[in-house]
Amino acid sequence: MVFRQSVQVIVYHHFHLSSKRSEMNDYLDFLEVSKAQNESLDVEQEQRKGSKKKKDDYATSLSLLKTRLTLLPEFDSSDVTEELIVSCLHARQRNVDAALELVCQAHIYNLTCLTAPLNEEHIFLALENCLPSVLDKKDQWGRPIIVVYANHWSPETLPFEIFHRAFTLTLDMLLMEKKNQESGVVVVTDWTDFTFKQCMKIPAAGLKTLVHHFHKAYPVKFHACHFVNQPWYVSGILTVLRQFTTVEEASKLYLHGNNLSTLHDHIPKECLPAELGGECAPHNPRVWAETMKGFLADDSSQVNDESGSLWN
Repeated sequence: MVFRQSVQVIVYHHFHLSSKRSEMNDYLDFLEVSKAQNESLDVEQEQRKGSKKKKDDYATSLSLLKTRLTLLPEFDSSDVTEELIVSCLHARQRNVDAALELVCQAHIYNLTCLTAPLNEEHIFLALENCLPSVLDKKDQWGRPIIVVYANHWSPETLPFEIFHRAFTLTLDMLLMEKKNQESGVVVVTDWTDFTFKQCMKIPAAGLKTLVHHFHKAYPVKFHACHFVNQPWYVSGILTVLRQFTTVEEASKLYLHGNNLSTLHDHIPKECLPAELGGECAPHNPRVWAETMKGFLADDSSQVNDESGSLWN
């Protein structure tokens, strides 16, 4: 009898303890879930705070930039468009001092250099010859890929100034999209079959003007410029380019020669056309040319009919 009672007590305590352990385990599981949920909520709140801080910083920088523009002596900021101010701020990564200098340089350049009437026939001829064009796909970071097929250039039919203007308008079109202002662009120049005679026809003054314009007086971020299949005599062009760029800007110029695999280290094959060793179909520059026709014909593009610029 005593033995039976002892067994009953042991069994009772066993089930009682098991029940308590089960409740404790359930409670511990609940704590773990709650902790995970709280951590997830904390991360989400931090992300929201970071996003809000980023927006606040941008708004503060933009307001400061506008204020400083109005305080510049002998500079009429009333002619400077909102689009130019915002783009310059993005191009200089919200550095107000650098953006202020860029706004002034860009405004002066537009008023003094973009004075010739826009010849749309020549512009479309350049675009149809991939001077320049834009690939259908962006790179892995969402940046537009501008391509230039140098051997299509003929100084007799397409003066260097036309190439410069077509490149400017292409950037104008791309920068209508705010994401491209923030991400910047990538340029790939293919020098296949580019002759020594063509190289000698590139005007040094025109090349200097182009480099100055895009590095000092245009609101765009060039993340990288890639040269492929370049012959030895293109080195003279590189010398000119490096003379008018900073060390940091020069470091963004990559020379791949005929080794396209090094190009693919920067831009995946799935983003590139077959002629650049990519997996896409050969590039058809007429597609981008037609897009540009619509852009220039659209009154909402705000392109100045006389200067052919988006920014003034």
